[in-house]
Amino acid sequence: MSKSENRIDYPKIFFQRRKFFKLFWNIYYLVAMETAGSLSCFGIYIIWLPWKRQVL
Repeated sequence: MSKSENRIDYPKIFFQRRKFFKLFWNIYYLVAMETAGSLSCFGIYIIWLPWKRQVL
């Protein structure tokens, strides 16, 4: 009985975690964009571009 209950319960917990993670990521992204601005994003792009070239 307990195993079948866990099988029904687990997807609910996973869905809640996924929902929470999505919400957290949206807040984090907004805060990062607000505080960092375009300058740091441009800096990350400069760092990321040579790495992309090495991989590809």
